[in-house]
Amino acid sequence: LIIVLCGPLLAQTKVEIVADEAEAVLAILAKRAQGGVPCDADWTRLFQSEGYRRLVAREATFKHPMDEAAFKEFVLGKELQPRYEDLARTLRAWRSADMNACGQRALAYLPTGASIQARIYPVIKPWKNSFVFEGNAIFLCVDPAKTQAQFENTLTHELHHIGLDSVKPEPGLVAEFERLPAPLREATTWLGALGEGFAMLAAAGGPDVHPHAISSDEDRQRWDRDMARFGADLKLLEAVYLDVAEGR
Repeated sequence: LIIVLCGPLLAQTKVEIVADEAEAVLAILAKRAQGGVPCDADWTRLFQSEGYRRLVAREATFKHPMDEAAFKEFVLGKELQPRYEDLARTLRAWRSADMNACGQRALAYLPTGASIQARIYPVIKPWKNSFVFEGNAIFLCVDPAKTQAQFENTLTHELHHIGLDSVKPEPGLVAEFERLPAPLREATTWLGALGEGFAMLAAAGGPDVHPHAISSDEDRQRWDRDMARFGADLKLLEAVYLDVAEGR
C-alpha cells in the first residue's frame, strides 16, 4: 500500500546535488592550510566545474560577468581561509540532507501534475544569495551560519518554485491568454509572483507553522511586523495590479 501511494509522488521528484564547485574551492583551501600552493590543475578543476560554469552563465544574464582573476582573489583572500573547516563541515551536512524528501514537501503545495527535476549547486562565492536558474538549477551559498533545518527550509522553498514552473496551462487557456490586451497579459503574468507565498507555506510545512519558526529572531520579528500591515499592503498591491492591467 505504501509503495502504491508513494510511488507516483516519488516519480515526480528527482533532486540531485552537484557540489563540484564548492569541493574545488575547499580543496584549494585545504592545500593552503597544509602550507601548499594551489597549482594550475587546482584552478582548472574549479573553473571547469559544472557549478562554476553555470554560475558564470547565470551572472551573465544580469550583465555581471565573472572574472577568473577576481574569483581567484576571493578564494585566496584573508576572509575565506579561516572559514575552511566550517565550510567543509557545512557542505558535508548539506550533502547528507534528504533532497527528495524536501521535494516531496514542496509537491504537497503544488497542483496535480507538477514535477520537480532539479540540480542543487552548493557554491562558495562572494555573494550570499540563493536562487533558481534556467528552471532546474538551485544555487545555495554555503553558509556555516545556516542550520541544517534552515538549509532544508530554503531548499524546499526553491524546489517549490521549480515545481510551480513545471505546471503548464491547458491549450485553451493559453489561447485565451494570447487574446487578452497587452496590459492584461502583463498583469496576469505578474500574478505568478504570488507563488512566493505558496513556497513559504511549503517550506514551513503547513499553515499552523510560523514561516520563520527556525529563522533568526530578527527575521521572525520582521515577518510579524509585515503581517500586521497585511490589510494595507494588500490594497497597495491591488492598486499596482490595476495600474498595470489598465495600462497606467
